[in-house]
Amino acid sequence: MQPPGTNKIRVGMLLGMFLCLHFAEAQVTEKVDVPYEIKWKGIEKHAQRVVLKSASRIESLQDTPPPSIPLLQKRVDDDLTRLTLLMQANGYYLASMDAAIDKSTTPITVTLICKPGRLFTIGNQTFHYVGNHAPEKPWTPYLKSTDPASTRAIEESEARMLRHFKNNGHPFPRILSKDYVLDEEKTNMDIHYEIDPGRPMRMGHLQIAGLSAVHEKAILRQVSWQLGDRYDLRQVESFEKDLILTGLFSKVELSPLVSKELPNQIDFTLTVTERYFRTLSFGVNYRSDVGWGAKSSWEHRNIFGYGERFKLDLTVSEDESIAAAAIRKPGFQIQNQSLLLGATASEETPDAYTSLSFESYVGLERTYTRKFSTQIGLAYKYSTVEQIGEEEIYGLLSLPLQSHWDSTRNDLNPLTGHRLTAQVVPYTDLLNDDLNFGRLQLIGSRYLTIRSRPQLVLAGRATLGSLVGADSGDIPADERFYAGGGGSVRGFTYQSIGPREEGEIVGGTSLMELSLELRARLTETWGFATFVDGGMVTSEDSPFSDEPIQWGSGVGLRIFTGLGPLRLDLAYPLNPNDDQESRLQFYISLGQSF
Repeated sequence: MQPPGTNKIRVGMLLGMFLCLHFAEAQVTEKVDVPYEIKWKGIEKHAQRVVLKSASRIESLQDTPPPSIPLLQKRVDDDLTRLTLLMQANGYYLASMDAAIDKSTTPITVTLICKPGRLFTIGNQTFHYVGNHAPEKPWTPYLKSTDPASTRAIEESEARMLRHFKNNGHPFPRILSKDYVLDEEKTNMDIHYEIDPGRPMRMGHLQIAGLSAVHEKAILRQVSWQLGDRYDLRQVESFEKDLILTGLFSKVELSPLVSKELPNQIDFTLTVTERYFRTLSFGVNYRSDVGWGAKSSWEHRNIFGYGERFKLDLTVSEDESIAAAAIRKPGFQIQNQSLLLGATASEETPDAYTSLSFESYVGLERTYTRKFSTQIGLAYKYSTVEQIGEEEIYGLLSLPLQSHWDSTRNDLNPLTGHRLTAQVVPYTDLLNDDLNFGRLQLIGSRYLTIRSRPQLVLAGRATLGSLVGADSGDIPADERFYAGGGGSVRGFTYQSIGPREEGEIVGGTSLMELSLELRARLTETWGFATFVDGGMVTSEDSPFSDEPIQWGSGVGLRIFTGLGPLRLDLAYPLNPNDDQESRLQFYISLGQSF
């Protein structure tokens, strides 16, 4: 500290260092004989109250009192140092602490007296660039004058500053010196930096090692920069992540190195380890309204050597049999675009209708970010559909359009984020010139972690759908909307919600589904859920109708595995239809319900 009379204190070492002090206490095997209670003074309504009490070892070790008064005093002294440093690190640089031990009480009373002082905020920030290379894009301060001058905030600001230079052409920036000056009168901190941004660099050549079955072009098409572009760390990191997401490699290591020939160029060496490309999977599920089902698939993620994914799926259950083949060719024409080809043969025999169909599809998928993608395609479906004794043959040509946003990080067990899918599909029947209609559907879900331990996640989903351009009776029965069952409104039997003719479900032209689920994970393996689902299907054009919503509710057990949560749900209809034969429904499957 400077001599008395000055109002400024230099705290160079203090700001950058908050040490967690751990002092070993003598271990004893005798019965403890110095129990104590704690009283806090000076922070009863202070913002640091919870932080200090959480960090206090006096508080956390109260159930294991020391065996002697000197060891209790040592514990108190350690806390005074630790908590003083904590308050200073949080911006209370004039903070002090004291303690009083009253030995006349039983148990002994330890009073912690806190004087946090005033909170210091950020003052003037100056940046002096040294060296031979001025930054192409100077740093704009991240911290504002009203922000607390805490250690964490300042360290985060400095990390962002270095990151800024790395994103804008300077891969080797350095902070040469930093000076923090406290002004007691203004209760703020002035900060001065000397920065060497380093030589501006350009993106150079890429050398690849470790390839065997994957062609080099499958990697080069992932590169988003051109030779000679300004160095940008974001592009380097994105390139690494994109390679991992291809599923072709178990290890990706990208090493930058200054070029020997061109001192202002960064060359890269990429070392990869290829994965096993084939996957065979098998799964079963059970729904009390339908029965058992099984699904198997075989996938090859590099069938032609350029990262093409070829997949065969077979699904068999009591109400459907589906065989499908699909291929995805990434990097089609442009980097972020994939060519999609598929064919599906299916037989469906639910209570509402019987359908035998074959469908082929060709489309393009474009990924704009890791969260947002769109699809456009052309599909043809030839089908024979029977409902209430009437059989029709259709040849539907369609143009599926879809946009998808997904900010979650786990397909089978999302914890945070949201998903939104919008679909528009116009249809025309090539075997019946008079039939033209369109499908509009919007599906959204939201996931919010409201507690970490034990983990509590609140999940919600809403689905709206509408078929427009034709009467419900003219639209093929297997293209209409139905609700009820494990993927819809649990508690109701499969496809049991909707309009009826002659006592039989016939489906509708509008759909609304709502779900709310509270998911708890109590241990690494076990968890449970409670939920309520609602759904409505009508023959009107709009999903917003005066028709009553059918509600189902229930509870579920979750067994968390390496593949995802195994879901066992028990559901009951709250306002069942008269023909609902079984009121209690049971579902088993892998992955959350949505």
